[in-house]
Amino acid sequence: MAAQPEQVDRVVVTPQMLGAMRQGEADGEWLAQHPEVLEPFRGEWVAVHGGRIVAHSPDGREVARAAPTSRFPGALIEYVPTREEADAVHIYTPFVGSSGRENGSRRDGAGPSSS
Repeated sequence: MAAQPEQVDRVVVTPQMLGAMRQGEADGEWLAQHPEVLEPFRGEWVAVHGGRIVAHSPDGREVARAAPTSRFPGALIEYVPTREEADAVHIYTPFVGSSGRENGSRRDGAGPSSS
């Protein structure tokens, strides 16, 4: 007997949810353009909202408590690696660029060379 497909409930995206998602995307783009703002926070977790650091701590849970979604909807919470961690591990994030082809991006601005 063939397996039946799972029934999935539809997700309703409210205007508040959409706004929070857009805020997180905007803050991610802002960080990509201004990586220098993270330099003082190496080895810590940071919460970014509205193009500024709103909380930071070595403990990610503490940052989440200090930057609740009720005050900072869509806040982006990221870990800023120490120099040693950054040199040892490189995270490759594929994305589709404006040309429509897949490219690679790293937070430090490095990535595949375009030839």
